[in-house]
Amino acid sequence: MLNRSAILVTPKEPYFRWTEQLPGEGPSARGDPDRTVYLVPAIETPEEAKRVIEAVAPEIFEQELYAWHTDEADWPKKRDYKTFLEWFEVEFDSMVMDLCDYDLLDED
Repeated sequence: MLNRSAILVTPKEPYFRWTEQLPGEGPSARGDPDRTVYLVPAIETPEEAKRVIEAVAPEIFEQELYAWHTDEADWPKKRDYKTFLEWFEVEFDSMVMDLCDYDLLDED
């Protein structure tokens, strides 16, 4: 078990509408959209989870935008916490288990 918790982020309709107005073909809202797992320090209570999610939301928002489109000039101007929750479904898991038999690799 890792000394981490996980925040799972799934794009919602506003994200897909944003990608559709960009050049190229955006990700599809149909089917099961990809979601991203972000590891955060171990969290034990729902109140602590809410505080951590709110604190990392700006970074996650930017990561999710950058994952699709790197030109920040085309990013939405309003990227506050309320907008983040409108654009993404956010789930929290307090336990992260590593079932691999090799070391974690950090590819920064």
